[in-house]
Amino acid sequence: EGNAVTGAGALYIGLFTGDPGTDGTPVNEVTTTLSAYTRQPLVGAFTVDPALRVATSNADITWTTATASWGAITHIAICNTGTVNTTAGTILFHTAISSVTVGNGDQAKISLGNLTLTLN
Repeated sequence: EGNAVTGAGALYIGLFTGDPGTDGTPVNEVTTTLSAYTRQPLVGAFTVDPALRVATSNADITWTTATASWGAITHIAICNTGTVNTTAGTILFHTAISSVTVGNGDQAKISLGNLTLTLN
């Protein structure tokens, strides 16, 4: 699901322990308290095929090593701000993923080519 996007700007991907919702304000995002979690920038992270209207990740998207458990990650979202758990930014797109538990000392990663977005 997604929200309308106007204009260009920096995009970030965030990890969520539940559905972030459809109103554009994130809920269920991984907490940053003592966990080393941050949203990751998507600068140059996608190759776009305009004919197919598909964007595919062209590099690994890697988070810092967790310094506390992040829990079971069940959703990802693309946001227009890098600030975690903010009401100032907007979720532009979100989707459920196969649940992955990130524990203390683990490093979350979406490998090259494993994230494909179909653009409307």
